Amino acid sequence: MDRCKHVGRLRLAQDHSILNPQKWHCMDCQTTESIW
Repeated sequence: MDRCKHVGRLRLAQDHSILNPQKWHCMDCQTTESIW
């Protein structure tokens, strides 16, 4: 699975909890990517 190119600037999506890091999304490309 490809990682977001903006992985250095991740932001939590409002629908997701900080306890679910796999649901973090990038505010630059607006996609959800697994960072693990």
